Amino acid sequence: MYYFCESEKILEVSPDSFIPEPEVTSEVIKLNLRQKPPIETKNAQKMFSIIKVAFMQRRKTLLNALTNGNIFNNKKDGIEAFKNLNISQNVRAEELTLKQFAELTDYLINKEKS
Repeated sequence: MYYFCESEKILEVSPDSFIPEPEVTSEVIKLNLRQKPPIETKNAQKMFSIIKVAFMQRRKTLLNALTNGNIFNNKKDGIEAFKNLNISQNVRAEELTLKQFAELTDYLINKEKS
């Protein structure tokens, strides 16, 4: 969502507005379409494919998830990519920013061309 829209808080909805009452306050938000994505990447579709693979195995490190998901040919290639992008080998998918996923995507695209 963040890639395509900005969210705007409209109002809070108290728990007593629901049956059964949740233990949290809810919010109504408005999604405003962006004119331009917040980050640039050479291939947004490929980036979203990488993100999907990364989050399919959330309990694994990102390196293992992307290796198991055939984003990297092997673990050695993944370690090299992470080293070049200053990403820890122990990082999990939810710790990366959208910008880091874009950088990883562009790195892999450049690697394919060379």
